[in-house]
Amino acid sequence: MPIEKRTSPRVPVSMKVQSNFEELIFGYARDISTSGISVSSEVVSSIDAIPSIGQTLTLSFKLPKQEHKITVVAKLVRVDLQEGQLPVLGLAYTDLQKESKKNIEAFVNQIQMSLFNK
Repeated sequence: MPIEKRTSPRVPVSMKVQSNFEELIFGYARDISTSGISVSSEVVSSIDAIPSIGQTLTLSFKLPKQEHKITVVAKLVRVDLQEGQLPVLGLAYTDLQKESKKNIEAFVNQIQMSLFNK
């Protein structure tokens, strides 16, 4: 059984994520926490176009039902490649503004409460 390395709880999410990485246009976030985000990449020109582990990217997104755009700097920590599926990139934030962290934290708490109350 793998050891969990995450430092904060994550919740499922579906939202568009964009990146500054020129060869990769991100698609949709699968889950999010106050320490990182998991993204299914929508358009990749080739497997070689996927960023390298350790590479730093700037991401921007809007949390569901929020108007404020969040921009974060994140390091690629994991790439999951499964045949017939979009690559999934695991990213850990390296620069997250206080206000953005508060917004993400409130969103995570809200989703956790809704999942708990089902």
